[in-house]
Amino acid sequence: MRFTRALGVAAAIISLAGCDSDRLTSPNVLSYSATSRVVPNPYVNGPVPAIETVVTIRNETSVTLSFVAGNCGVSGLKVYASAARGTPVWSSFDKPIECSLVGYAPTPLAPGESRDVVLYANVGDVLSGDKPAGTYQVDAVVSIGGGDIEPDILELPAGSVTLNK
Repeated sequence: MRFTRALGVAAAIISLAGCDSDRLTSPNVLSYSATSRVVPNPYVNGPVPAIETVVTIRNETSVTLSFVAGNCGVSGLKVYASAARGTPVWSSFDKPIECSLVGYAPTPLAPGESRDVVLYANVGDVLSGDKPAGTYQVDAVVSIGGGDIEPDILELPAGSVTLNK
C-alpha cells in the first residue's frame, strides 16, 4: 500500500514538473481572437486595397509571461473560397506579405494584458489569375513560443471579407 501511494505521488510530481520543459502550452494560458477587414494598405503608396487581419493575444493567467509572437517569416494569411475551408485559394506562404508587429515587442505580457499582431495582404494578389470577386474566408497563421511558452503555430479563423477587383 505504501509503495503504491509513493509511486502515485512520484508520478504526480513528474507530470506536474514536466519531463523536458517548464514552458506552458499557449492555448492553456493565452487566448486568441482574429478579425479581418479590407483597408488601404498602409505600406503602399496610393489606394491599394488590402486585407488587414488583426490577431489579439491575451494573457489569461495571474502571472507575467514572456514569449515571442508573430514572427513575420512564419506567420501569415490563408484565404478560402468557402467556410468549409479545404484548400486555400491563396496563401501568403506562397508570396510574402506585409507584416506589422503592432505591440509585438517587448514582452513580457502582464496578467490580463494583450498584444496585436497585424498582417496585410493586397487584394490584387489574392484575386490574381482567374479568381472572381466575392466573399472569402480568412485564416491567420501565427507562430508563438519561446520564453515561458512552448513553441506552436496556430491557425485561427479571422472572419470573412468581400473582395473586389
